[in-house]
Amino acid sequence: MLNQGLTRETPGVHQLVPVIEEEDAIGNYALTLRNFLREKGFDSRIFVYETRPGQEAEVFSYREHRRFSRPDNVLIFHTAIGSPLADYFIGCPDRKLLIHHNITPARFFTPWDREIAYLAHQARRGLSRMAGVVSSALADSPFNARELLELGYPEPEVIPLIFDWDRLNGPSDESVIQRYRDGRTNLLFVGRVAPNKKQEDILSAFHYYQNYFNQNSRLILVGEDRRFPVYTRALLKRSRDLKLSEVVFTGKVSREALRSFYRVSSLFLCLSEHEGLGVPLVESLFYRLPVVAFEAGAVGFTLGSAGILLREKRSFEIASLIHRILTDRDLRDKILGAQDRRLEYFQQFPYREKWGQVIRRLLPPAPGPSGEALHQEIPL
Repeated sequence: MLNQGLTRETPGVHQLVPVIEEEDAIGNYALTLRNFLREKGFDSRIFVYETRPGQEAEVFSYREHRRFSRPDNVLIFHTAIGSPLADYFIGCPDRKLLIHHNITPARFFTPWDREIAYLAHQARRGLSRMAGVVSSALADSPFNARELLELGYPEPEVIPLIFDWDRLNGPSDESVIQRYRDGRTNLLFVGRVAPNKKQEDILSAFHYYQNYFNQNSRLILVGEDRRFPVYTRALLKRSRDLKLSEVVFTGKVSREALRSFYRVSSLFLCLSEHEGLGVPLVESLFYRLPVVAFEAGAVGFTLGSAGILLREKRSFEIASLIHRILTDRDLRDKILGAQDRRLEYFQQFPYREKWGQVIRRLLPPAPGPSGEALHQEIPL
């Protein structure tokens, strides 16, 4: 049921997202933000370019946004993959706010899927065009903020993604727990199977770890694996060529299964070369997994002084480092202590205060009893 009691005068703060997918970081953010805005009395809806079967009932096609569009409302655009939403956003009369989650450069996709590479290229062109029409811009990392500044956006404020800690702390999938808590050392990476994530480098490091340090080990790669079929097949071939045993490609998993894979693992390994924030890195902090990650994109910001940041990819040295972390209790405890402190940054970040400031700046002043303009008091 949509917000009861809302009137034409109720401030509208709506969102445009290319698509809402289960357990997608941007989708989860948009849903959490919508619920938060509704709690504070705003008319708030999510509009998408592409609706999906089984999608939440209160997610609508962007075509329906026209009924809610007016100059004194706020429209939030989330950057992601390329879509015609950029043109629609530019043409709307609403006060415009852009949230930059980053767009993976086309060069990562060109060898594997030229169509997706073209979409990524178009998304970046659209990002440049929107610089002149937005009233305000946000980024969820300083890395993303720098990109906006280079494109001529107004000074963006950095507000990290909102994490639903209760969701992360939910129940497990017991079948996953029973299957993978079998005495093997599980190394984990979470992220869609995509060329920028560099799962091939993870396979190389695991090859050395399993063959030289710990034969009783397993690599678990969690994430949607159908978007780049040629790349996925190349990874499967590489795993066979390296004669690796116990490499698991899970595909997309349920929320309960995702929690379980974190809970049965001993270390999180990320060798991605492009991250706008790196949500699974923060989730690994929450589940107290030691993190080893290549410093690219926003990874350095996300981890801060926590985890182990790599500036080079040397597969044998990475394998040796993993072995040391998992066999040296004092080192592991030191890493986890630093990660606990970094987690506090995300858990204690003043999201409500920051979002309150952003919305206050964007909404027009409310008329007073004598017609004078008064700033709206927003209890955020």
